[in-house]
Amino acid sequence: MTRRNVDLLLIGRTGSGKSSTGNSILKRNMFRSFTSTNSITKLIEVNYAEYNDVIVKVVDGPGVFNTELSEKESVKEINKAMASAIAASPKGYHAFLFVVKLGDMFTKEYELTLYALKDIFGVDFLKNYGVLIISNGDNFDENESGSFEEWCAKQSGFFHNLLVDCGHRAVLFDNKTKDQQKKDQQLNKLLEIVQTLNPNGQRYTNELFHLAKEERAKMEEKSKLVTHGESLKEASFIIQKLDHPNLDDLDTTMNRLRELQSRAEKLQSNVAYHDRCTGTLAVIAQHVNHIQETIQDHIECLERAQDIHSDLLRLNAQKNNFNKKDVEVAETEMAALKKRMKKKLRALEREHMDIIRKTVSVFAAMVEAKLLKMMVPAATLVVVGAAIVGFIVFFKS
Repeated sequence: MTRRNVDLLLIGRTGSGKSSTGNSILKRNMFRSFTSTNSITKLIEVNYAEYNDVIVKVVDGPGVFNTELSEKESVKEINKAMASAIAASPKGYHAFLFVVKLGDMFTKEYELTLYALKDIFGVDFLKNYGVLIISNGDNFDENESGSFEEWCAKQSGFFHNLLVDCGHRAVLFDNKTKDQQKKDQQLNKLLEIVQTLNPNGQRYTNELFHLAKEERAKMEEKSKLVTHGESLKEASFIIQKLDHPNLDDLDTTMNRLRELQSRAEKLQSNVAYHDRCTGTLAVIAQHVNHIQETIQDHIECLERAQDIHSDLLRLNAQKNNFNKKDVEVAETEMAALKKRMKKKLRALEREHMDIIRKTVSVFAAMVEAKLLKMMVPAATLVVVGAAIVGFIVFFKS
């Protein structure tokens, strides 16, 4: 069965729940969350997940809506942030996820940012490819507000305009819930909406994306960029499946680990083949080696867990000589094994994200300058346009 690709760009201010929403989509905590609302998140984050035969690529764009900068500085920062986002996915995006936090106050910075984004991506980019994400869904009270759809219909001002811009496509995200069914429901709703936007899999692109794509093609001729990107994607899938080991179903978990071990070995062979002893892919090769070591450690932990499980069955069978202390020791060791596996995995995830950040940053820096040259005239127009809008609003009042 052919797997569908879905590439998503998260747009929102720092502290809006943008990164947490990205983690909910990925179904694991890979993006770093920031609570400050006065700074622009400088780094762009990228990661992948497999979900129900869908390969999801999530790009957590740099935070925008800075309240401490002048309008001219804000537009410059927005342009730079979006240049990074374009560089991270030069083929384009299937959807732009505009993230706002439930209960947020919408200031003029929001309007300026939206004005700038429309200038970069086109006035209809949200109409054709936008989805409004309302984070902080754990604070939404249906008893007080009615259904989410009813609540949306009652909104006015900037939120209403944004909702209209997005074709009334909106999803409430609770990024704190532990309820797996709720997690799946909100993700399924999002993916269903994205599917209706582009049933044939087409992505949003414009001349900026085409330029980035051309620059990437030039780089690919000179380097191992394609292998680098594909290897990181496969590594991401393997790490995803290493998460949440089930020590209650040891046989199934062991079979899954053996499969992942085989995938990691193939990945290592592929990286070695393309590197051809040049050292170009040395960082990736080392990372894959660490993945293999983590899988092997998981297997050893699981083998020990199987022994402990057998001991517990034996102790439970000895009704007359039942030793409660022995059972407690066995359960304590089982808990220690889970902790050890989790610690190894978290270290691997951190290493993985550091490599992705550096890879994206290097490429973005190379492409950014050319993109920004095309975007500079637009920046001037945005500031002038925003000033005119501000004057009109003032005059009407």
